[in-house]
Order: sequence, then structure tokens, then C-alpha cells
Amino acid sequence: MSHISVSSLLNLPVFQASHQEKATSPITSQSCLVASGKQRKFNATAKKRLERWFCSNIQYPYPNKIQILSLSKNTNLSIKQIQNWMSNRRRKSRKESIDSLLEPILNS
Repeated sequence: MSHISVSSLLNLPVFQASHQEKATSPITSQSCLVASGKQRKFNATAKKRLERWFCSNIQYPYPNKIQILSLSKNTNLSIKQIQNWMSNRRRKSRKESIDSLLEPILNS
């Protein structure tokens, strides 16, 4: 069985990027996979649900596996997106807390 490339079947020219082009190209094979993969966008409803969960669990904003699965199902976001959103939201919350503590000191 011989190997036939897609380029040869479609009569497309094969482009070989130089080493420098590979190093500076903004589009990588990894970003292409992400872009062409099953990517679900955050809509307003999903953001509201995540924010509501976060605010109601502010004392311990770390969802367990069951909660993550439920949030994923209810928001139509992937588990990884839920985990990343929660991580980013906790970081934002910590920053807001620190900023509110430092504001009187910096303004005096």
C-alpha cells in the first residue's frame, strides 16, 4: 500500500515552511487543532450561571466533580472550560480583595 498525500490528490502545491517561518508563524498546529476542534463559546446565560454558582459558594469556590459535570451540562461548556473559568474567577476575586485593601493606603 503506497502513501498518497491529500495535496497530490487535490493537485495542490506542497508548501514547505522554512525553519524561520516555523519559529515565527502565529498559527501553529496546536492552535489549528484548538480552532478546528469542538469549541463552545461562552454565552450570557452560561456566564450568569457560573457567576451565580461562584457567588453562592464564595466561602469555598471549588466545585467538586459532580458540580462541574452539572455546570458543564447546564451551560453547554466543556469540563476544561468550567475549570478554567473557575480558576480565573478565583484569581479575579483575590485580586479584587487585595485591591480593596490597598486602595485606602495608596490614596492617602
